[in-house]
Amino acid sequence: MTSDPRLTNTALLTLAASIAGYYSLLTRFSVWDDEGSFMISVQQYMEGHKLYAELSSRYGPIYYFYKWAVHTLSGTPVTHDTVRLLAMIPLLVAPLICAWYILQLTRSLALASIAHLGTVFIMLRFFTNEPGHPQELCIFLLICFIAAAQLISSQRWRSVGIVLLGVIA
Repeated sequence: MTSDPRLTNTALLTLAASIAGYYSLLTRFSVWDDEGSFMISVQQYMEGHKLYAELSSRYGPIYYFYKWAVHTLSGTPVTHDTVRLLAMIPLLVAPLICAWYILQLTRSLALASIAHLGTVFIMLRFFTNEPGHPQELCIFLLICFIAAAQLISSQRWRSVGIVLLGVIA
């Protein structure tokens, strides 16, 4: 039984990203971090407080819906540990999407691997300094938007790509 080198490569890169993300997110703390204020506003939103009427925020409702969905689906409370661990979701998925995108464009596993690693390091720089902030969703959605545009170039996936572009926007 032979294994696909793309799957092996993807698994190894995801494992490396998981380890780097885990230690980076759970062992560092920025002095300017306002993670607690975001956690309080997300917790109040999840308790049913009305956004903008009872809950002051500079951010749109998509961020709060995303946080509600992630915490509800995972069954986790809003704590520092869970906020940081849940930040691993976009940190692990976005580099895979970038690697897929580059693989589609270049058909080069080496370039796709470089894109994966580069995305991990760029995202870790943002996420480590401010875990749980809206930028994790914004970066992820931007990457998804670009990847959805790639789907349009394929006759087979064109309608899916168009729908995704509309939903993501």
